[in-house]
Amino acid sequence: LQIDLDGDDYNRFETLPKELWYASRKDRYGNFAHVWKLAGDAFYRFRYSDGADFVIDRSGSRIWASWPPTLTEEDIFTYLTGHILAFTLGLRGYLCLHASAVAVDDRAVALIAPGGGGKSTTAAVFARLGYTVITDDILVLAPRDDAYWAQPGYPRINLWPASISALIGISEDLPRIVPQSASYTKRYLDLTRGWSRFQQKPLQLAAFYTGESIPPSRQPSITGVSAKNAMMVLASQLYRFPLIGRADLKKEFEHLANLATRIPLRSIAFHRKLRRIDVLCQTILDDFRELQRSKSESIAVVDEAVI
Repeated sequence: LQIDLDGDDYNRFETLPKELWYASRKDRYGNFAHVWKLAGDAFYRFRYSDGADFVIDRSGSRIWASWPPTLTEEDIFTYLTGHILAFTLGLRGYLCLHASAVAVDDRAVALIAPGGGGKSTTAAVFARLGYTVITDDILVLAPRDDAYWAQPGYPRINLWPASISALIGISEDLPRIVPQSASYTKRYLDLTRGWSRFQQKPLQLAAFYTGESIPPSRQPSITGVSAKNAMMVLASQLYRFPLIGRADLKKEFEHLANLATRIPLRSIAFHRKLRRIDVLCQTILDDFRELQRSKSESIAVVDEAVI
């Protein structure tokens, strides 16, 4: 993948025929994006409301970036390691989900939640408990040998200050992602330093976990999700949707159907308190290991029957 940051030949894209493909709604911070197809669908152009501008070629092999003086390289890297990289990997045939993942007993356990749902905070607590983190926010899955393998992502966990202050054992003085921004206060935990909690090799995906916050009057619980409902949950976390053509969407939904039938999705109803996420992590660990034990016993029974 070649990334061009000098902007010298960026003006040539201004002369190409373009078709508006997607216009997002404003998010809670007032940000939005427009996406165009250039020269048919030879290129895709992303322009964000703050002026960040990216062009990606159809093969997903090259990215060009341009930005105004009001932005910094750190701003641009935030986009590159987020939406832009996820879209580019999708062009190259990878399935990208809005999820984090941690390594447990040499298997990948994926954490699914919408933005602000606690994926990164939960992954950080797993790291503090001694488990390696595979990826934060973007889960890239590659099919291989009738299984799906979680690919290592960028070796950081991005955290809001409120989460950092509640995580015991994690310094509140983490570096800011964009030091010059007064409004973007997110910081990052470097997984290659200190604890060295970054998983550098792909691991086979073994389970998905999602959560539901409940009031104190309800008892916490964990249940399995049917394949049909799991398909809907996974589809809602597709990183490229709705930025995807019909043919590619068909392929991604075929992958989602396989995932929904082969990989268990577990739903945890829990009391959402930052200082109790370690309990949530332990609940996930206990449930996952019970799933693996039951799976091993089932395989053993089948083997005995064959013998």
